[in-house]
Amino acid sequence: MLEITTLIYKGGGFVGSDVGVWRTVGGRKIFIKEGQDLKDAMKESGKFQKKINRKEISIEDIRNIKKEYEKIISEYEEKSNLYFNSNKKEDEENFDSLIKERDLKINAMLKEKTGIENDNDLKKYKDIFYRNKMLGVPLEASFEISKFKIINQSPYSQSYYNSNDISWGSKPEGSIRISDHWNFTSYGGKEIHCELKGIKGYQENRWIMAKYCKGKYEIIKEFEVYE
Repeated sequence: MLEITTLIYKGGGFVGSDVGVWRTVGGRKIFIKEGQDLKDAMKESGKFQKKINRKEISIEDIRNIKKEYEKIISEYEEKSNLYFNSNKKEDEENFDSLIKERDLKINAMLKEKTGIENDNDLKKYKDIFYRNKMLGVPLEASFEISKFKIINQSPYSQSYYNSNDISWGSKPEGSIRISDHWNFTSYGGKEIHCELKGIKGYQENRWIMAKYCKGKYEIIKEFEVYE
């Protein structure tokens, strides 16, 4: 094995060196220091964070994370409400400080539970709980929405699509819709929209995930509304 000394450049000058070898792993060049194992070298390189750290998250994981999330929210809620309802300048600063502290604690918990390192990538998990708590979307439905590469919410209702190519009378073949209402009509009942295959009549308060196939939606999954 050919050993190479790599100079470390920082703050405008060379501050030290490492002995090791350069290797190409998964199409990425990384430096493996002497005595360092491959996994640590990959992690230290910063080029494999998504592959190494992220875990496969299930709905059971989401339920457990939700409990931790709500526990942290509850811990800070009473004190933050006291500051929020105060007219004192110092209490406004205390409120801001407390919210930052709470959010840092939430981020740390989410990173630990999901394996995600980037704060921006944690937003999708916060959105799961926001839709669930504030918009009334069942937890599992909200989790499925988070898996969409594109999340397109209707401006008129709690309907979510995995495509931006959505119009009143047209949906892309094979696109997915998650919503709580189906088989609704317009023009005095002459036109049926978002029609479920094999189901007649207007369907309300039924959270369903369905795929658009040949003009109708085929049910993939129906969600419990109690979560």
